[in-house]
Amino acid sequence: MKTGIFAGKQTQELVSYLEANFSKEIILSVLFSQEDISGSNIELIILEASQTSLIPTLLSLPNPPMVVVMGKGSSRENLCYLTDFFRDFPKFFSEFVPREPTVTIVKNNQKFMYRQADIVAVTNDVPVTIHLRSGNKIVPNIGYRQLYTKLSSRFFFKVSKTAMANITYVAQITPDAVLMENGLRLPLTPEERQAAENAFYKIKFQENISRRKKR
Repeated sequence: MKTGIFAGKQTQELVSYLEANFSKEIILSVLFSQEDISGSNIELIILEASQTSLIPTLLSLPNPPMVVVMGKGSSRENLCYLTDFFRDFPKFFSEFVPREPTVTIVKNNQKFMYRQADIVAVTNDVPVTIHLRSGNKIVPNIGYRQLYTKLSSRFFFKVSKTAMANITYVAQITPDAVLMENGLRLPLTPEERQAAENAFYKIKFQENISRRKKR
């Protein structure tokens, strides 16, 4: 997440804290009060209590970022006050940025965790196979139905009785198959096609609504 800190008395402390605890989640930049950030696509901005005069300008941007203020105040849409920033920021951040869905597979008494965003499709052609974006394939030790319950409805829809696909990697839906960007072909019957299309566009519709709310 692109995050900006307006330069102030606590900048060094903030940078050290965020780099030590959120280096994998945050792309950090230090900003200055006269800097034009309207085209920067920054999603989160942190202000010290002395910088609240910047709030009206930030919230009036075409795509306003979430503004976090280190101090007391009344929170509202796109504005959050954290009285004790270093204590409260982790909880705020976990709620602001939902955890990315993963799936855990146990093999030979070892646990392997995979990002669901990296799964192209799952097929049940005996054995059950997870097709990864990298081109690798995984044969999990759980059944197809059990795996289906673990996959996020944000990404996956049922293609047929033997396949589910990640909408991110769908290239085309034809009369007899869902074609994935990696060349994988997931066959379906005419009856299954209508249900698959409905599920696909339902997720797309919900995704568009979520994007609008974030704006």
